Amino acid sequence: AKTKACGQGEDPLARAKAQTEHLKYKEIQQELKKRQLLARGNKEILKQRLEQALVEEFQAEERPKSDATADTVEETQETIDVVVEDVVAPPPKRNNLMGQ
Repeated sequence: AKTKACGQGEDPLARAKAQTEHLKYKEIQQELKKRQLLARGNKEILKQRLEQALVEEFQAEERPKSDATADTVEETQETIDVVVEDVVAPPPKRNNLMGQ
């Protein structure tokens, strides 16, 4: 039987388990500390904690960007347009014909 390479599209839990299965206790602790997670407990508890963190990371990677981001971009562009108009608008023309 062929094993599937770890990659996107695969079940996030399967990916997490594949990444943690060969880690030593100290390595699991280091990975948890990098993520600012509790790094105390027996190896099995730490491994489960790291797997859960990895699953959440994988799911976040696969999530499409939200509409909120698009709204923010549009609002930012509107703000830029207004500011540019204020800065770039030429001063009103003055009539150079004196006395006429």
